[in-house]
Amino acid sequence: MKNIVNYSLLTLTTAFLFQGCKPDLDVDVAAAKGSADFSKYVAVGNSLTAGYSNDGLYLAGQEASYPSLMAAQMQEVGGGTFTQPLFTSKPNGTGYLTLTGFSSTGLPVLETVSTDLAVRGVTTPDPVLNPSGVLLDKYTDPINNYGVPGIRLSDIADANYSKRNPLYERILTDGEVGVKPYLTKVAESQPTFFSCWLGNNDVLQYAGSGGLVPLTPVPAFQQLYGVLINTLTQNGAKGVVANLPSVTSVPLFNTVLATVSSTAKAQLKLALQQNSGLPNFVVCQSGTPDRVGQTSRPADTLRIIQLPIDSLYGGGQGRSLLTLSVRNNPTLLTLLGKPTGAYWRSFAAQNGTTVQNIIAAYQLDTTQAFGFSPKNPFPTGLVLDGREQDVINSYTTQYNSIIKAAAESKDLAFVDANSFMKEVNAGLLVDGMNVSGAFISGGFFSLDGVHLTPRGYAIAANKFIQTINAKYNSKIPLVSVVKYAGVKFP
Repeated sequence: MKNIVNYSLLTLTTAFLFQGCKPDLDVDVAAAKGSADFSKYVAVGNSLTAGYSNDGLYLAGQEASYPSLMAAQMQEVGGGTFTQPLFTSKPNGTGYLTLTGFSSTGLPVLETVSTDLAVRGVTTPDPVLNPSGVLLDKYTDPINNYGVPGIRLSDIADANYSKRNPLYERILTDGEVGVKPYLTKVAESQPTFFSCWLGNNDVLQYAGSGGLVPLTPVPAFQQLYGVLINTLTQNGAKGVVANLPSVTSVPLFNTVLATVSSTAKAQLKLALQQNSGLPNFVVCQSGTPDRVGQTSRPADTLRIIQLPIDSLYGGGQGRSLLTLSVRNNPTLLTLLGKPTGAYWRSFAAQNGTTVQNIIAAYQLDTTQAFGFSPKNPFPTGLVLDGREQDVINSYTTQYNSIIKAAAESKDLAFVDANSFMKEVNAGLLVDGMNVSGAFISGGFFSLDGVHLTPRGYAIAANKFIQTINAKYNSKIPLVSVVKYAGVKFP
C-alpha cells in the first residue's frame, strides 16, 4: 500500500516554534504561496467538483467537496473566501442514498432520502439530466465553486443547456436561463487561481447508457478544452487541471453492476432452461460500428447481435457489463425469457409514444421470449459490451492526451487522476487508515459507486494540493483526512 503522509501537524508544530517572533506576515505568506496567487480560487468541473455523493447533491456532500476542502487550506497561504451554492434551507438537496443494512446474503440494502428536497417547481423533463422534470431552489449570489453535476465538456458553449440541467439552471438568474452558457458564466469569475476537472461525463454518460449517449468527438473535445483553458488563464491566472479516470474501473461497473450481473446470470440460466434452443443473450443495437457522434437512433438502423450467456461480467471470457439502468430497474431481470412487452411499454411511456408505435418501428413480437429472441431483444442501453468498452478506453486515452497537452502549453499543474485512481484501487494507507476502491468497505467511493465519500474527497483534495505545491513551490497544508467519514453504516 502507498502511504500518504499528512503534513498538517508538522506545519502546526513549526508555527509554535516561531510564535514568539514578530515576522513580516506579508513575507511569510508570499513564501508559503510560492509563485501562485490564491486570493480568488475558482473551481470548474462537474459532479466531482460539486461534492456529489451517494447519488445526490446535498448539503453534507457539498460541504465536503474537494474544492471546499482545498480552499480552507489555501486560506493559510493568502486564499480568500470560497462560496458554494449550498442547499442550506433544504439540506437534503436532490435526495441521496443511505445504507440501511445488509440482506441475508450480505448484499447492501439502500434507501433513498426523498423528503425535504430543494424542489421549487417542475419543468420539461430531460431523459438524461432531469428525468423527473424538477426545478431546484435557486442560488444566484456570486460563487467560487462552479461544479455542475452532469455537465460534459461538450455542453459548456450551449446556451440552452440550463434548460436541460436544473443543477446549472439554479445558479443562473431567470434572465440568464437559456441565454448564458457555462463557459461565459465561468469567464465572468476572473480567478487568480483555478482548478479544472472536466470531461468525465463525456465518457461516463456513454458508458452509463450502454452507448446511447454519444461520446464527444475528439476534435470537438480538443477545441472546447483549449477554449476553456484559454478563458481561465486569459488574465494570467495559474491553476491545476486533472485528467480522467477509467470509468469502467469504478465500483459502479466493477462491483455494483457485477452483483447485478451475477443475478442476471442466474435468471438467464433459468430462462435458458425454459427456452431450449435459445443459447444466446440478445441485444439490440444501432447499425453504426460504435455510434460515436450519433445523435439519434432511427428504426432503420436497428440490428441484432447475440452475446454468449457467459459474456456477462464475472463469467467466461466475455466482458459485457450491465449498465446503471439495470441497477435502477432490477425487475427487468425477472422478465428475461418470458413472452412479455413490459419493458417496451415502459420505454414507450418514457418517450411519449405508444407501445404499438414502438412495436411497429422496431418490428417487435412481444409474444416471443424477452432477451432470447431477435424479435424481442434485451435493449442495448442496458448492456455495455466489450467493443463499447474498447471505444471508451480509446477515447479516454485521447481525451487525457489533450488535457495534459493543454496543461503543458499553459505551464499549469497537472493531476494524473487516471493513475491515482489505480493507486486507490490497489489500496492506500492514509492517516493510519486503510483506504481502497472497494465498494462500501474501501471508504473512498460513496454508495453510488462513482462519486466519492467525504473521506474520498479529502484524499482527492490532498492529491491536488500536493501537485500544486510541487508546481508552484507553495506550502499549502494538507487536509486531515481522518476527520472525514467514509460510507456511513446504520
